[in-house]
Amino acid sequence: MSSTAATFPTFHETFKSPDVKASAALLRSTPSLPSKSLPYWLVNVPPSQWTAECPGFLRGTSQKNIEILSTPDEQYRRQGWELVKDIVRTNQIDRFQRLPSDLRRYLEYREYIIAEYGSIMRFVVKERLRWGEGTAEDLKPKGRPFEYAGSSLAPIICFAAAMT
Repeated sequence: MSSTAATFPTFHETFKSPDVKASAALLRSTPSLPSKSLPYWLVNVPPSQWTAECPGFLRGTSQKNIEILSTPDEQYRRQGWELVKDIVRTNQIDRFQRLPSDLRRYLEYREYIIAEYGSIMRFVVKERLRWGEGTAEDLKPKGRPFEYAGSSLAPIICFAAAMT
């Protein structure tokens, strides 16, 4: 287990929706370097929480994620409805983007889940669906479709497998 995962429960206990206005106010009121000169892992992070090295959950992340994480929250522009419809119509869901601070929290939480359960799929099977321990045996059909309670949730497993 990485040091990030070991300290994550404190983060998890305080996990809440971001207050974008508070984030923007914090960045404006804190004398700091412009975000262009900050490493991507320090943007949108209060100076009191800055680290010399990139956290494990952000190492090896994609160029798209680095670009998003390098953007201060107050400079982020939400995707408009017309763009969202186009993304869905053309099945280019990789074009969706999270608020930079939301992406950071998602990546940290994802690392925590993988450290605790081994994979996102195992977490979903064990904790959300309660179909067993999340082993391959737990995913084998127990009968015909809809014969047993909960059997209609199979599409969720395909989605969870794609997330790992």
